[in-house]
Amino acid sequence: MNKDKLIKAVIWASMFSFCVLLCAFFIYVGNNRSRDGSHLFIIIGYCLLPTVFICAYKALRNIIDSIFS
Repeated sequence: MNKDKLIKAVIWASMFSFCVLLCAFFIYVGNNRSRDGSHLFIIIGYCLLPTVFICAYKALRNIIDSIFS
């Protein structure tokens, strides 16, 4: 088991969880503020969605590489 890749996987997984929380926060606040006509937070929240999937992909890829290499 490659420990360096496993450490990178843990870092990517922590970035994934932070991005999920941040994205959910911005979407929640954006939905509440969209009633007032301000759509900035909801746009930021939806723009952060690809980073969630990228971080999850890199974390899983590093975990698989560390196990099978």
